Amino acid sequence: MRFEFKRATLLIIVLSTIFRTVNAFFLEITPLEAYNINYALFPEFGSITSPPMLGWIIQLFTNNLSSYSNLIIRLSAIICGSTSLWIIFTIGRRLKNEACGFYSVLLFSLSVYFNTFGGLFLVNESVLLLFFLLSIYFILEGFIHTDISCNESRILCNIAIVMTGLFIGLSALSLFYSIVLWPILIIYSLIYKRYLFFKGEIYISILITLLIILPYIIWNVNN
Repeated sequence: MRFEFKRATLLIIVLSTIFRTVNAFFLEITPLEAYNINYALFPEFGSITSPPMLGWIIQLFTNNLSSYSNLIIRLSAIICGSTSLWIIFTIGRRLKNEACGFYSVLLFSLSVYFNTFGGLFLVNESVLLLFFLLSIYFILEGFIHTDISCNESRILCNIAIVMTGLFIGLSALSLFYSIVLWPILIIYSLIYKRYLFFKGEIYISILITLLIILPYIIWNVNN
């Protein structure tokens, strides 16, 4: 009987979600999490090391802090973590096959990092992980597998280039250091895919990132 990697991956994600949900219910809020809740209580763009995305996500999942408990406060980290696991599977499947995606999810779901900072505790990394992985996925679709090797169509590959800018921008609002993805992409394109610089989509993508982070940069300059 053929092993169903996709079904097994979904089972891992469900079990991981249950495990982290139970821990979120019983574990007390840590001092770092208590500090991070201030980002939702007093929303602002924040410093370079404390971007605003975490505060916005907390407000979203707690209905602007009208609901409050250990579990509800950590719900954003749990859901972002579970979604990240599926994206990891999708990236692994795109790079090689479903088996690659399955084992990637299995190993990551068992890691200490994921079961603390990456998918349980209310920290910047829990939100960053989701948007960073989405950036990697669209980089793979738009910059690595472009045009000829794109399985779908050139239009979808061009859309992927634009979406890359969106999610790099959102990653930067989660932890600003992720903006380093753009210099890496530009260097990669200069070496291997110079024809990308003749495509308008790459400039639109960069512009989207700049528009997303511009208010954040202005706030930091003024403060």
